[in-house]
Amino acid sequence: MLEVQADLWDEVADAKCITTNGFVKANGELVMGAGVAGQAQARYPLFPKVAGQAVKENGNIVMPFRRDEITGKLYQWNDSMIKGKEPDNNEWFITFPVKHVWYDDADLELIERSAHQLMELVDHGAFQPIWKKVLLPRPGCGNGRLKWEDVKPVIEPILDDRIVVISK
Repeated sequence: MLEVQADLWDEVADAKCITTNGFVKANGELVMGAGVAGQAQARYPLFPKVAGQAVKENGNIVMPFRRDEITGKLYQWNDSMIKGKEPDNNEWFITFPVKHVWYDDADLELIERSAHQLMELVDHGAFQPIWKKVLLPRPGCGNGRLKWEDVKPVIEPILDDRIVVISK
């Protein structure tokens, strides 16, 4: 795991993690009201619907999404979509659950599980030779109200140097 001070939206990477929760509203949208999730919603207004559908189908887990799906189609990435096509820079987003419900504090055990799932995706997913730099905002340390000094020792042994933890 590397650490840098950077802006998630300006930094070039193969994929960018969006810290999320697992609460899907009655309209099918994932709650994305503040922090990185709120920024993602402002940039990609369809993302709450796409992510909400994916969470309803798969649970509150780490999941990849293509930018063109977020901006124009309402479905999550799956293996059949990558055949023969390498993604362009900044084309991929990954949900990284830090909370079960939006109004709770972040859950350190969920963050640890998400870190393992992220590495599984990077190591064994269809992106394994493609994703060399994945950005992750300090999980749970903004609106999740955790301290980085408590989160870092939990995720650092899990994440390798392809994962770049960013802070402003």
